[in-house]
Amino acid sequence: MATGSDKEYREHLDKITSMIDKYEQTHNVFIVGDLNGTLMPSRNNNHDKLLKNFCSQHQLKHTVRNAHKPTFYHHNGNSTSQIDYILENIRGNNLLDSTIMDQNPLNSSAHVPINSTTSKKKTILKWEETNIENYQQKVNQVRKKNEMQNETDVEQQAINIIDILQEATEMSVVKKIVALKGPKWKASPKVKECIEKNKKAFYAWKQKDRPKNEGNTEYQEMKKT
Repeated sequence: MATGSDKEYREHLDKITSMIDKYEQTHNVFIVGDLNGTLMPSRNNNHDKLLKNFCSQHQLKHTVRNAHKPTFYHHNGNSTSQIDYILENIRGNNLLDSTIMDQNPLNSSAHVPINSTTSKKKTILKWEETNIENYQQKVNQVRKKNEMQNETDVEQQAINIIDILQEATEMSVVKKIVALKGPKWKASPKVKECIEKNKKAFYAWKQKDRPKNEGNTEYQEMKKT
């Protein structure tokens, strides 16, 4: 989330609010990223107050175990803050555990990663193995519920249709858990060596306050890599 005035910050939160309102009835909503405000009680500037109020309004939680650790380390080395989060509504039970990672010299960002574990497994629907007649029966069964029959609002009717299909799918469609294999592209050992060298050179240059003097050793090494 971009920094800026309180007005701009409110506008960003309003945009996120509109997306939450649109999708929270049909999706598990996560708020992830640099929120430019902290939920730590030890700090309470204007952005922090707006963010805390926003999280309270939408009942957002995080599951960070080491919640005292910073997620942002200023390049000058003199200040840190915790402004990066993975948030979920308290009604959800998908976010099991989160950990703020340690600084790593290979990480050229001022932010450190947050590692999270969720209860969700990636699945695919096996329609070819599903009894379609049974699925259709489930659709009709769910459709006959009173709350589905009596709705007059068109938008809510559309949401109800989605709910009917999702519930029928959950009850009758065959599913298969699939393993997450990660990216298909694999760097060669030589490329990995170059990437690591580049990151180390950039980190060394950053630690010296990013000098741009042509005679500076770190600057020259960073440019070469």
